[in-house]
This record gives sequence, structure tokens and C-alpha cells, in this order.
Amino acid sequence: MAARYNSRGESSGQGKSKPLGARDPMTARRIKLAMLLALVLLLIAALPRKAPAQAISSMNPEFLEQSADWPPAAEQLARKIVAITGAVPVSLQIENSSSISAEEFAEVQRLIVGRLRSAGAAPSAPAGAAYSARIVVSQNARAFVLAAVVNQSSGEPAAAIATAAPSAPQAAANAVTLARTFLLRQDAPILDAQFLTPATLVVLGADRITAYGRTPNGWQSIASAEIAAHHAMPRDLRGRLAVRADSFDAYLPGMVCSSASLAPLAIGCRDSDDPWPISLQSALYNSARNYFARGNGDFSEFLVKFYSAAFFWQSRTEPHVVFTTSEGVMRDGPSGALPVDAPGWGSEVALLYNASAAAGGCNGSHILATMAGDYTERDAVRAFEIHGQRAVAASDPVEFAGPVLALWSSPDMTAATVVSQNSKTGSYEAYRVTASCLL
Repeated sequence: MAARYNSRGESSGQGKSKPLGARDPMTARRIKLAMLLALVLLLIAALPRKAPAQAISSMNPEFLEQSADWPPAAEQLARKIVAITGAVPVSLQIENSSSISAEEFAEVQRLIVGRLRSAGAAPSAPAGAAYSARIVVSQNARAFVLAAVVNQSSGEPAAAIATAAPSAPQAAANAVTLARTFLLRQDAPILDAQFLTPATLVVLGADRITAYGRTPNGWQSIASAEIAAHHAMPRDLRGRLAVRADSFDAYLPGMVCSSASLAPLAIGCRDSDDPWPISLQSALYNSARNYFARGNGDFSEFLVKFYSAAFFWQSRTEPHVVFTTSEGVMRDGPSGALPVDAPGWGSEVALLYNASAAAGGCNGSHILATMAGDYTERDAVRAFEIHGQRAVAASDPVEFAGPVLALWSSPDMTAATVVSQNSKTGSYEAYRVTASCLL
């Protein structure tokens, strides 16, 4: 919001006030400067306001090349500024109100300073500058914008604007192949299925938890326990398994069921609003609304009211997050949540590592996402890379015989469980999806 200026006149010490409507030159200049600043703010009015979330600054060099073609824009802005100031020292204040990362913003600053210096308007400290320029990096629906308000102590403020076209989406840097392995099929709903050990599979249903053992003929039930719900469950039921070496927790809306062993399988259920595990962190689930109310940890300031989320890396040290909401696909940004151009995405996402990356192959992580559609259509999952605010396909889609109802990463993220409902038979089917490098 633009700052409000107090135009009240101060006492002159003689008790004599100025005539109504009279303005001194300084007040007039401030008003004109405020009007120019308002024009700059209008350019960024459609952007999300800055939130108190921490700055995210871990984009790799590939990401820096994705957002826009900055050199021509910096050159254009520098020429417009010099046309106003001439070849004299200029003090600079450069701000970022766009979606670009801290590293990319630093690169844009470097380009602007370099182009101004080449044009003859050397950046200077305020005390030694004839002009001052406040430059805002922003964006609208079609382009990035470099907007400058140029001010001189003895002259009128002026504006200079340049645009930088977004870079076109490019192919995925690390293509992968997805493999689908059938696990089991049953008439009752499946909410999640995770391996307790390589030979033991735990399946969470709407009213029962079942352990299966691997046999030459497939998975056979070895233990089962009923879920004693203490309250009514929502119609669109969701659930999540958190497995460990010899035990597990089952998260359901408003309750958690736990087991310490399989022989015999005994579970204890309690009412609970404990956060559910998602990817590498956790989130509070709103059982009345069928979405996660808020994420915990690094992204809690803007990871709110989302359906599904997956954490990923574009550098080796700091995570990022992409998540689905009623307003579309979003991701973290330098000052809050940002929209992601992800055409065709459904509501389910999961993080998926590929084991072959450890042997020196392709990038180790991708986002697995379902496809958009209704519950009468066949569905598919596909691997994607996130480049700035764009999702770039990194695999061919893997299809299923009906809508995908659940998509959850395994504990080590090297596989994902896909639960679909067969449109012809009505049965629920669980699959394991893995990725390998496409070399």
C-alpha cells in the first residue's frame, strides 16, 4: 500500500499560516514523486504481498536462466535512465517484488549497474550523486517489469520502464522412466499401502488395517485388525501410513492408530489432531474440509489450505515445496507462495527419488503428479521438474484403469504408492511406482 503523506503545514514561529491551497515547491515535488511511485505499485498490484516467511535462495544456475531474458531489459532501462539524467553519477535503490530468487535478483542488479556504468551514469553514493533512482523488479501476467522512478533534488521526478519477456519453457534437464508394479486389488477402499519390510506390506483401509506377506503366488494376508473409530468419518476419506522398522502409525481424520508389532497385530486408536507426515515434513489435516490446514516447519507461513504437497531440491542444501490448492498449483518463492504453470495437473503430488542417480546418473528427485480429470476417466501419473514457476514434464505418463485416489511417497522417497479405482470393476488397486534415469 502506498505511503500516506502528511501535508500539514508547520508553524513558522510568527503565527502566520499559508493561504488555503498554497504549496511549497518541496510539497509539490513530493506529491509528484508519490504519483510516480503509485504507477510503479500499480504494475505489481496483482502480485502476492510480501509475507513474513523466510527468504528462499537456493535456485541453481539452471533456474537463473529460466525466468526472463534480462540483459536486453537492463540495457533498455539503463538507456532510458541516462536519457533523463545524462552521464552523471546516480544513486540506486533496487528492490525485488517479483517471483525471482535471491540469486537471480542479484544477477539482475549486476546487469543494471553494469549497463548504467557502460552508458555513462556511474552508480554513486547518495552524497555524490546528482540523481537518485528507485528501481523495482516486478512482473505481470505476461512479462517481468523493470520500473524506475528517477529523482533530482532540483528537478521533476520522472519514470522509466522496461520489460523482460519470460524465457520459453525448455525440456527437462533430467528425463526419467517410470515403472509401475502391481501390488494388490480388493473391493474395499485403500487409503495407503507401505512396505514395513521388503516381504511385508501394510495396507490402510477405511475401517481395517491389514498386513500382507510376500509369497510365490503374490501377497497373502497374514494379520488384520479393525479400526475402532470414535467419531463419524468424512465421506471423502483420506489416510496416511507412517511405517518404521517393526511398527507403524496410521493417520486418519481426527485420529491416529498405532501398532508396535504384527504378531499378533494389535492396534490402538485415539482421537488426535497430530500433524500427518508429508514428504520430509508434516502438516495439520482439517478433517471437516478434506485438506491440510497448515504445514509445519520451514514453509508454515504460506503452506496453508492445500490438498497435497511435495518437497524437492534445486540445490543440494535447501528444500523447496510445490503444493496443490483450490486455486491451482503453487510453490515457495522469495516472499511467499507463487503460482506454478502446471497445465493438466490433478490434485495429488509426491516426491520421488530415483535410485540410479546415486550411480552418477540423472537428477535424484522429481515431482510425481496426477493428471486433471473427473472420476469417470482413466488417470495417469507423470514425473516433472520445477523450473521457476513452470512444471516441465520429465517422463511419459503412466496410465491407470481409473481415477487415482491417493498418491504417497515411501519413507525413503525412492517409490510412490498409487491407489486407483478401476472404472470397469469398481475395485481398488494399489501400485508401486519407481523412477530410473533415461540415458
